[in-house]
Amino acid sequence: MFQTTRMILRIYFNSFSQSTKISNKNRLFFRSMKEKTIGTKKSNLVTECILILLFASFSVLKAQQVLPSQSNRTNQTPPKLEEPDSGKPLQKKEPSSQFEKEKEPHRPVEFFQYLSNDNTFRGFSVLGNKLSQRDNTSYNSIPQAWNITTGVSFYPSENLTIGINIYTPTAHRSNKDSDSFLQSSPGDKADFTNSYLESVNSGNPNILVNDALTRDRTKPRDPSSIRLRNERNGLRDFIDASVLYKYNTRVGKLVTGSFMANNDNYNVSALDLIAGIEFPFLKSLNPAFTSFFRMTSEGGGGSNGTSYHKLSFSHKLFEEKDFNVTLSLGAGYQYLTNLSEKRSGISDITPTIQFNYKGLYLGILDMIRPDARLWDSPTRFGNAGVYADTNHRDSRVDDPSKVHGIQNRIAIDLISTRVDELSAMNPGADPNGYAREALKAFLIQRYQQQNFVHHVLHFSLGYSIKF
Repeated sequence: MFQTTRMILRIYFNSFSQSTKISNKNRLFFRSMKEKTIGTKKSNLVTECILILLFASFSVLKAQQVLPSQSNRTNQTPPKLEEPDSGKPLQKKEPSSQFEKEKEPHRPVEFFQYLSNDNTFRGFSVLGNKLSQRDNTSYNSIPQAWNITTGVSFYPSENLTIGINIYTPTAHRSNKDSDSFLQSSPGDKADFTNSYLESVNSGNPNILVNDALTRDRTKPRDPSSIRLRNERNGLRDFIDASVLYKYNTRVGKLVTGSFMANNDNYNVSALDLIAGIEFPFLKSLNPAFTSFFRMTSEGGGGSNGTSYHKLSFSHKLFEEKDFNVTLSLGAGYQYLTNLSEKRSGISDITPTIQFNYKGLYLGILDMIRPDARLWDSPTRFGNAGVYADTNHRDSRVDDPSKVHGIQNRIAIDLISTRVDELSAMNPGADPNGYAREALKAFLIQRYQQQNFVHHVLHFSLGYSIKF
């Protein structure tokens, strides 16, 4: 039995000493111990077993420590370094993919302000038109109604947005006398200038008194109150707000919400319901379609039931850079301007370019109004001329600079006098005077009107902060 055990131990020693998983140093150690134990007859079996177990345990532990670390070093790819001749210090290459970068933290509030020369809204020059009517200047493509827009947007969640904007004109905020009428109250359409002049020239004040009391018997005026008065025409602050919620679906992001506006410049207070979609295709162009359905409005609900629909695209160049450019294009369709006129068509096309540098931006927008028929209306520009504008297809509107003032009054009187003289030369040709009045209206309207402005340029310079 002792001889058999010694034979088994000898084979066990040989298998460990010849194993490739054991270092040379350990292999020599095994051989020396075999000669000292198994090679001598005085060896005790218990001693040999203990030594074998110790050596085997030691070798297995050693192999487990060496082999995995060597395998890892063999399979691991060394980090890429810059070439020594590139002139750059040796360093690890930074990750280039945007997915490798850390995700930006959620910032639930954005505050922004910008200075602009007008406020454009669905094809309408809000402050630009108002300023032209106040200062008696022609409508033009570059309004000078400078104002500061202050806005804040809240993002309580990824899909919910709440926005509030306040528009503050920087100048032209005071009321002024625009019509140069001698009137009994601000905004009174009855002009008593001629009666006043006749009273002064004749020395008979009763001419003015009688005219004030009898011109409109339903609303007699106090003669002592007739004088030049300032109209309520200063540019005023106004506000709008919106609440939007987006639903992630297979067909894209569905958008629902509401839009509210209150504008004291036009006595406007309105509420729109919003429904739209952000399409899942052509993601680099961010296509979206949004509809605004008017629910309540000013003027006894004259615009209720109307709707505005907009298709928009946008694309950002150099998106990963501090300096980038945003290109956008929008086209709006107005379904029914109001319930009385009931006109529909393309109201505006708005190509925009915006230059961004970190939180600063400069934007240029061209508001194109291809269908003047939607805007050639008394509800948009009013009937300020001597004759009401009844031709809504000629792309001409009343020019504020040709309506009021002594110069315009002289020009209009001169046109009327010349037409009367021409008609008196041949009274038989127009016995009823219809042709005479039609010619007066045509010539005076040509004098008092201007071409509709199809392009309105909007400039904005501002900043935004997220926190």
